[in-house]
Formats: sequence, C-alpha cells, structure tokens
Amino acid sequence: TAALAGAVPVALNGLSIRLVSSDPALAARLSPGNADFAVAAATRRAGQDSGTRDPAVRRLVARALARGVADPAAIELGALEAGADGDGHREARLFELSNAISRRSLGTRFWLIQNAVRGGDVAGALGNFDIALRTSTDATATLFPILANATADPTLSAPLARLFDRPSD
Repeated sequence: TAALAGAVPVALNGLSIRLVSSDPALAARLSPGNADFAVAAATRRAGQDSGTRDPAVRRLVARALARGVADPAAIELGALEAGADGDGHREARLFELSNAISRRSLGTRFWLIQNAVRGGDVAGALGNFDIALRTSTDATATLFPILANATADPTLSAPLARLFDRPSD
C-alpha cells in the first residue's frame, strides 16, 4: 500500500504534464503543488474570462507564488493584479523583481518598454527592446512593427540607428 500511495501523486503529475497545454485548470487541480500548472491555469483563465480580478485567478496566482516565489510568470501575474487594483507602486516593484530574476521574461520586458515610453525614457525603452529581441524569438513579431513605425519619429531615428548598428552577439 505504501508503494501505491507513492505512485498516485507521480501518476497524477504525469497526467497533469500531458493535460497542461489543453486543460491547465484540470492539470492544476490534479497537481495542486505545482506552480507551473497554477500559472498556466491562471493565465488561461485570465485571458478567457474576467482578467486578473477574477477570484479564481487570484487564488491560482497566490498558489503559484507560494510554490514558486522566484517564478517570473507568477510574479508577472501578481504585478498585473496590482495594476488592475490601481496599485501602480506594487505593480512596478513586482515587474522590477521579475526583471531582476530573469531578463528573458517577455511579459516583463513589454511592461518595462511601456513604462519607459510613459516616462519619456527613449534609451530605456530601446534598451528593453534590444534585450527582448535578443532573448525571445516571440518578440520579433510584436516589436518589429513598433520599431518600424518609430523610425518616422525624428527624435527616435538616431537612437534606433545606434540600436541596429551594434554588432550582434
């Protein structure tokens, strides 16, 4: 019976791994201790339903943060919750934390770009564009059209030229 008791969680986790892309909510229910499954379920539900203000999304985010305190995706969801609540200071602190943990988080990078643009920080925005383009293949489809439109702005043409003229890693 001890072997069976140990095998059940392993089997449920294996099933959850198979389900996470098609039904992340079920995967999170089957493996409640897995932060990645909770993040996937929260992300799916927030995108399909009422956003990050949904109590179910908030419970999933809290669970994910309790299990994976250094998970940028969970931190981003917490930051989005703070933004939805109008707590811009907490939102900024959480996105900065996500940035400190990983420079590869595209959601964090997008927020940092938008925040720099809101603050009139051209160099900061372009620096984050550069990081996003170097660390994520998914960034290209979103960021290149924005950069192409920005070339029409005379105040941005010189900084953009410097950004694209640097040698590539």
